[in-house]
Amino acid sequence: MRKFHGNRLGVLLGLALAVLGVLRGAGVAGPSAEGVVVDVSDGDTVKVRLSGDVKTLRYLYIDTPELHHPQRGEEEFGEAAAELNRKLVMGRAIRIEFDAEREDKYGRLLGTPMVNLEGRWVRVSEALAARGLGLSMVVPPNDSGAWRVRGAVMEAKEKGLGLWGPSRDRSRGFSEAQIKAFAGKLRGRWIRAEIKVKKITQSKGGTVRIWGDRGFLHILSYPGVYDFSSLQPGDRLVIWGCLTASSRGWHVRWIDPAQKMN
Repeated sequence: MRKFHGNRLGVLLGLALAVLGVLRGAGVAGPSAEGVVVDVSDGDTVKVRLSGDVKTLRYLYIDTPELHHPQRGEEEFGEAAAELNRKLVMGRAIRIEFDAEREDKYGRLLGTPMVNLEGRWVRVSEALAARGLGLSMVVPPNDSGAWRVRGAVMEAKEKGLGLWGPSRDRSRGFSEAQIKAFAGKLRGRWIRAEIKVKKITQSKGGTVRIWGDRGFLHILSYPGVYDFSSLQPGDRLVIWGCLTASSRGWHVRWIDPAQKMN
């Protein structure tokens, strides 16, 4: 697993701040709270002390590669995302900008952490996305600031930063048949997964599954990511994502429009 340490991580941080300084520097707007980060769990989750209580904060609008997910395990670029997050916020005072919901069903705070670095307020989710260490993710009704992260993701993709670096590497492209043959070795890696669409299903909760014609792999997605009605059986679909196994089988999550590669 690739890691970043010392001066190299400092360079990454500097570059991320430079990108944001040009693009979307901003002050705090809307309801907010202040606290101090006391622990960093991974790239998009921290523990923050607020008025004496320690709460878990899940960042809005972004999903970074996992470090220790019960199903997804450790994913490629998960450690890099956690390290940059740690560099940005660990031990620092932050402001949390809230959206429509302040907590999720697990009791975690939901918000955008902002940290004052060199006299400038920086949205941490956007800084991570700008370095290619996360994808945009919208969980309604919390969507008012998603456009900033989506913009940062697109710029990172164009520059080939972070997880987008290997996206054009021919060795990262796999058909469904090839994924089936090498799934164990590819699990947790970012790949360009190509399927021939067989069918599209949607659960009562809204989860969309696009099934390949080999019956082994499906693309897992959600409403709002794409106009799924435009996909027809027999269509070729190529998604850049991390290969995962679950009780529903092998799949690649498609949570950001930028992941579509064809």
